[in-house]
Amino acid sequence: MKILGIDTSSSSLSVAVMDDDLLKGEFTLNHKLTHSEQMMPLLDSLLSHLELKMSDIDLIGVSVGPGSFTGIRIGVAAANAMAMALDIPVVGISSLEAMAYTAGETAYTIVSTFDAQRDRFYFNAYRFENSELKALETEDVLEKEDLIKKLESYDKVLLLGDAVFINEELPLNVKKAKRAVRYVRASSVCELAHRDYLLGKTGFAVPVYLRKSQAEIQFEERMSKEVNNG
Repeated sequence: MKILGIDTSSSSLSVAVMDDDLLKGEFTLNHKLTHSEQMMPLLDSLLSHLELKMSDIDLIGVSVGPGSFTGIRIGVAAANAMAMALDIPVVGISSLEAMAYTAGETAYTIVSTFDAQRDRFYFNAYRFENSELKALETEDVLEKEDLIKKLESYDKVLLLGDAVFINEELPLNVKKAKRAVRYVRASSVCELAHRDYLLGKTGFAVPVYLRKSQAEIQFEERMSKEVNNG
C-alpha cells in the first residue's frame, strides 16, 4: 500500500510517500513561500523522483491540527480533494500526535506544542506503552505559565515544538528535543494514517483548531467595543 503523508500545520511543509512500512521519500521545506504555492510543486517533485503518479497512491494521511489555521485549511482541503478525485481513503491525523510520534520511542513523557499566539500554546502529552503511542491528556490551549506547571507535573519530559523557545527557565525535568525531531514529519503522518486505516478509522478529514482565529477574536473585540460605546 502506497501512502501519501502531508503536513502543513506549521511554518514548515512536509510531504512523504511510504510503501507499507518502507519510507520511499520525504521532502520538507521551511521557506518564505506560502504552503499554497509550495505544496503541489513539492509533491509533484517527490512523486517524480520516486517515478510515481498520484494514481499510484492508495491512501492519504494529512495533519488536521491544531496549528497554523491557514496551513491546516490548505493541507486538509488538498488531501480531501485528491482523495475524492482518486476515490481512495483519507485519514486525518492530529498534528500534536504526529509530532510526538516523530520523536520516536522513549521512556520520557513527550510533550508536543505549537504556538497559539498571545503567549499560549497548543498542547498534549504522550507516552509510549508497549511500543504504542498513548495520549495522556486531551488536546488543549494553555497559557505559558500553565504549560510550565504542566511540565513540572511529569517526571521526565521530552519537549517538542515551539515551547522549546520559551525564554523563561524551563523546569529541570525538561529536556529539549533535538532539532531534527522537534516538529512534524510527513513520514510520521504516513505511519499513523496506516495505523488508523487498519483500524477502520477513515473518512473526510476535518480541521481541528481548538481556538478562534485571530481575525475572529479581533472582530469580536471590535463589536464588543461598538456595543459598549452605544
